[in-house]
Amino acid sequence: MVARGSLLNSLRKSLLQPIALEQLDPQPPYFFCAHAECSIVYFSEAGQEFTTADVKVSVFQKDQKDTVPVCYCFGWSRQRINEEIQQRGKSSAIVAIMDDIKTKRCGCAVVVKSIILKGFAV
Repeated sequence: MVARGSLLNSLRKSLLQPIALEQLDPQPPYFFCAHAECSIVYFSEAGQEFTTADVKVSVFQKDQKDTVPVCYCFGWSRQRINEEIQQRGKSSAIVAIMDDIKTKRCGCAVVVKSIILKGFAV
């Protein structure tokens, strides 16, 4: 379980379904549960919990489908990683993602918002 910073707090808010967002207590820090067998995605020490049903997109750690994004910003999915391994014998995903983060190319807030909006008429 990993504590989230202010950017991730914004991402968490953008990922919640409207009904869940209406229930959000914005004050306490929230944590992420990465356990695949647990449906809880975000939780606070105050006891508030948000499950996979409360978020707008599939969560990599909770959904085993090949098409679920490993990284929303750079388009890495299990499928893309597996295809690269089949073609080259290994994947460059971790190195590529870390390099893109280090060079400040990461646009999580923008990318996640665009992914969410794709499914809705605005």
